[in-house]
Amino acid sequence: VWVSPRALLVNGQRRPYLRNSGHEAARAARLLSTATGGSVDVLAVIVVVGAKLTRRNTPDGVAVITIRELAAFLSRNANPARSAVSTEIIRHAVVQPRTWSRSGSAPELSTDHLLWFLDLRDRVRSAARRRNAWVLAALAGSLGTLVGAFDLVIATVTAVSL
Repeated sequence: VWVSPRALLVNGQRRPYLRNSGHEAARAARLLSTATGGSVDVLAVIVVVGAKLTRRNTPDGVAVITIRELAAFLSRNANPARSAVSTEIIRHAVVQPRTWSRSGSAPELSTDHLLWFLDLRDRVRSAARRRNAWVLAALAGSLGTLVGAFDLVIATVTAVSL
């Protein structure tokens, strides 16, 4: 993942994540401010997991960090004094479906959504098992090569000393 002030690339392909995150943060700030009756600041954060992050420079309005940086980032930036509204009022507004939806009810997840996520989870687990099997096979092959080389050295030393 490569990031600059105006672009985020994943495997060399430009992705709209910076723009989308900024828009979603602005939307969340607007909806939370309306729900709480005060000004609520929202910071967009993109957390990169399982990939190397290269920063050319820092984008405005969107923090792009790695999973290892997340705890420290949250500690530095979770400052209740930044908002004119109390943390409890914001927390209450966040969990209310009417804050996020015009209809006031949470969207229903269909069986198709659930099946898609279950399939994705299974594919991720399968890929991890396959990757681990390749690592074990490579280690076993390396160990076999070392044992074979050791046997050859012992045989050579034995033959020379006779």
